[in-house]
Amino acid sequence: MGNGAFIRPIITKFFKEADLPFYKKGNFQFGTLQRYRKLEGSDVEARFRDVREGVPENDYNFISGCGFSGVVGDNVFKNCNFAGPGAAIAVRHEINEHVICFCRGPYSSQQHSAMREGAANNAGTMYEGDLKLTHFAEIDWNLFLKAVSAKLKETGSEEDFGGDPILYGHIGYGDTKKSSLLGAQFDIKINGVSQEDYMRTIFTKPDYFSPENEHRIVLRKNFPFFLEADSEPLNLCSKQLRRSIVRIGSVPA
Repeated sequence: MGNGAFIRPIITKFFKEADLPFYKKGNFQFGTLQRYRKLEGSDVEARFRDVREGVPENDYNFISGCGFSGVVGDNVFKNCNFAGPGAAIAVRHEINEHVICFCRGPYSSQQHSAMREGAANNAGTMYEGDLKLTHFAEIDWNLFLKAVSAKLKETGSEEDFGGDPILYGHIGYGDTKKSSLLGAQFDIKINGVSQEDYMRTIFTKPDYFSPENEHRIVLRKNFPFFLEADSEPLNLCSKQLRRSIVRIGSVPA
């Protein structure tokens, strides 16, 4: 066996000075996907707003020709001719879950600069930062995950989950939609969200957000169902969560 030192995985949370007392108490808030996809009239900051957040999208087009026949959900189409811009058939769902987001890896001034001042994204435009994100917390990933699980068991919430109560992973950046080609005969299922669509939607964001370098945790409180549309954020607070924070700091004055 090698004699190299074991390095614990670290994630970083950037936040405003006003939130410092909460993190010092070990208080972490899990927001909802519905809140993050709100736009005009929302209390969500512009940099967080993503109309596709938690929206599985499937677009269908046809290979060539006309006279298509098939089924979309409970609707039957016979000898149809689809024309015009955009997808011939578009299927959308909305899902809602509790999520919390971090940046991958330990603290770096470069990542902090991207979160505060903005940075070029994979789309070739500028990601909008937030100058109010002056503070950061480095978090031991393993301790944080254990603390979240322990808190759920303590409150009895874990019994409400069923299946896997906690999902987590790195966010991929790119097209959040799935596009497919159909033949002359088609049958498109629209009842419910497939596991593939769910995972793609939860862990993919548009290229605009790529400077965030995001690691996301999802709590499936109502599994196998989604949260109600008007669900409030979920706050978890414990000494274990506080101990998962290995360092708290801020940008130099």
